[in-house]
Amino acid sequence: MSKIIVTGEIGVGKSTLVKNVLSPASQQFDRRDNYPASHCFAGFEILTGFQTKKIFRNNKIVGFDLEEISGESQTFAHVDFIDYEKFSKYGVKLNVFENFGVEILKRCEKSTSFLLIDELGKMERKAIEFSTRIKNIIISKEQFLIVIQKRALDFWLSECNINKKNNITIFEVTRENREHLIEKIRKEL
Repeated sequence: MSKIIVTGEIGVGKSTLVKNVLSPASQQFDRRDNYPASHCFAGFEILTGFQTKKIFRNNKIVGFDLEEISGESQTFAHVDFIDYEKFSKYGVKLNVFENFGVEILKRCEKSTSFLLIDELGKMERKAIEFSTRIKNIIISKEQFLIVIQKRALDFWLSECNINKKNNITIFEVTRENREHLIEKIRKEL
């Protein structure tokens, strides 16, 4: 069983890499493509988990949605959210993580499907129950692929007590290695 974390700088192509790892070799994704809701890949029949999706306005990122792999989503950060905790230029609705996100994670905990989390960053770290459930999943799941922003990696490694004993492989994506990592990660799965 494989426990894999993919990390890298913002915009380096982590999500695109993961989509390509989980897809047939004949189907390549670009950065705005979705994960298929029901998909057979790497010997796994079904995908469970979530992704964070950028919201664009005039070709600029103005927010982020938390989207379950099945397609349901809620916006958790947006430049127009003025009455919420601030993170950079975004107002962040922590209750989206604590309610909707926790419900997704509860389903993930019960599921035997391959788990994908794309991605964890710094915005959600103040969502206490959400963070606790992520930790429990990392400890208990036998197979997963989790994307973590490089700037948030130390927090999540510490929060989840990840060390060599956890048998987790961490890949750092760069512009130079991202194409070569596709097959390397597939072999780990």
